[in-house]
Amino acid sequence: MDEARLAEAQAIVQKHCLYSAGFGLVPVPMFNITVTGASQLVMISSLCKLYGVQFSKKWGKYVLSSLAGGYVPTRLAYGGVGYLLGLVPIVGAAVSVLTQPAFGYASTYAVGMVFVKHLESGGTLLSLDPALMKEHYAQEFAEGKAQATKKVTGAKPEVTPTLA
Repeated sequence: MDEARLAEAQAIVQKHCLYSAGFGLVPVPMFNITVTGASQLVMISSLCKLYGVQFSKKWGKYVLSSLAGGYVPTRLAYGGVGYLLGLVPIVGAAVSVLTQPAFGYASTYAVGMVFVKHLESGGTLLSLDPALMKEHYAQEFAEGKAQATKKVTGAKPEVTPTLA
């Protein structure tokens, strides 16, 4: 394992997590979902470049949508009533500002860390099987959620990313 490359990969993921959290502050319906997805696609492209793996926008979108295929159930489980309230005019904007940044951070973290683990093991964009990565995605989403919460409260994250 190349420690310098791994550190750079984690920095790429972290940068896009912060972008996604920032996009969540914009109280425009569907805006944050769209730009977070675009940022995640750019993140995957950057990770592929770092690992010398060929990137295809078409396959990147496919893998990204397959990995986050549980978006609505995950979103409802994470934001629950907050997500539904986010659709209500005026009240929704306030609720959205509270839930969207953390969700964007957590989902981007999960996608990024799944890709880092896969690329570290010698995988390619074409060899990633989203169905096999669902459990790992869920674990990384929980870690991303914890990190987002700690960033908001100013506490230092206790858990480190799992690449095993």
